[in-house]
Amino acid sequence: MYLISIDGTEVFRSDSVLCDNCGEIKRRNGPASIIPRLLASVIVHPTKKRVIPLAPEPIERQVGTNQNDGELRAIERFLAELRREHPKLKLIVLLAGSYVPRQVIELLRDFTQD
Repeated sequence: MYLISIDGTEVFRSDSVLCDNCGEIKRRNGPASIIPRLLASVIVHPTKKRVIPLAPEPIERQVGTNQNDGELRAIERFLAELRREHPKLKLIVLLAGSYVPRQVIELLRDFTQD
């Protein structure tokens, strides 16, 4: 089995650089920050210093709305693509504590039963 670590990350923050798919963080005082984000994943080993990065999944603005895409939707897309590309790969998925919602647990259960 392989350990795969998954977490969301920011690429950079800007008050002026805009992109169609970037998310926004609104501030109480001042302009919103533009933040391109992605879901990063790597294959890790407990005794090795090197990791094997997998294809990142963008966390982007939802089409037709001003709402930011969530990490949950990005995980859904990522796991579906990973299962399609590597259907027999046996994985143990490592996630931060913020991924505890029932949807993520059910998604991982479905992912491991395929």
